[in-house]
Amino acid sequence: RGVTVSVDCLPGDGLQFLRVSLSDSRSGKVYWSRSASLAGSAVDNLEAPEFAQLAFQTADAAFGAAASTPRRSDAATWADSQMALAARAMFTFDGARVAQANEILAGVIDQAPNARAYAWRAQLCQIAAVERVDADWHRLSAEADEFARKALEFHEPNPLVLALSSQIRVMLDGDPEAGYALAQDALNASPHNAFAYAAICGAHLRAGSAEAALAAARKGADIAGRSSIQPWWQALAGLAAMALGRHEDAARHYQAAYARAPGFGAPMRHLYVLHRAGGRPDQAARVLAALRRLEPDFSLRRIIEDPTYPAAT
Repeated sequence: RGVTVSVDCLPGDGLQFLRVSLSDSRSGKVYWSRSASLAGSAVDNLEAPEFAQLAFQTADAAFGAAASTPRRSDAATWADSQMALAARAMFTFDGARVAQANEILAGVIDQAPNARAYAWRAQLCQIAAVERVDADWHRLSAEADEFARKALEFHEPNPLVLALSSQIRVMLDGDPEAGYALAQDALNASPHNAFAYAAICGAHLRAGSAEAALAAARKGADIAGRSSIQPWWQALAGLAAMALGRHEDAARHYQAAYARAPGFGAPMRHLYVLHRAGGRPDQAARVLAALRRLEPDFSLRRIIEDPTYPAAT
């Protein structure tokens, strides 16, 4: 589809040296490369956390490479590049970029409909609801549900589609059993699926199993590693830590999400409250000032009294 993934493996004394690179299929131009040394055999390393991180970073980099690839003649390659653009835009959590991603995905669905486009649009609806890009929570929830269902109507949905759809079942539909089943299907097909761990985290939270939720969120964050979308899992880990009453752990996770994605409002809401409750007024004031640049109408009263406010995030 325009981007070539190359993996070179050199066995050493109890180690495997890996180098992964992405290049333009036509020109050979290298977009990205990463090296890693893993202990054990090649078979052992398939289950290693470092291998999972490398795989996820490669997928994230492939999104970036596909997004920068000029439009090719075939519809599938064009659709891939557009979905890559949209995915990277929505995880900036910036309102204008999220709206741009929505337009891009709508265009893909119109011209080259596919399961991943519907699943990404469902994910976008969740982000738009959580980040208050659109204040109509009920409409966004209904649209996310519709897009997730359409994604699953395609023959043999891939692990990403299963994982993204499972999050909608859990986080917006409030159906942890269905979401957990889809997430398990995604993990069975792809054990290093960070999005599936996000859905499993949500399912455990809904079921009141906060300890299991925290473990799933941290696993997803570990897999996401240094990728551009890792703050999503840090925020989930913070949510699970809050449910456990581990406020210092929660603050660390939310701070990590905020530091890497300063336009991500959800962790900032919690971080503000945690700083206030923890007797850190100066830090609370700084977070509040940043949050009000994103949400001028933010207030603790609104969190308590407005049933449509995404306070659970």
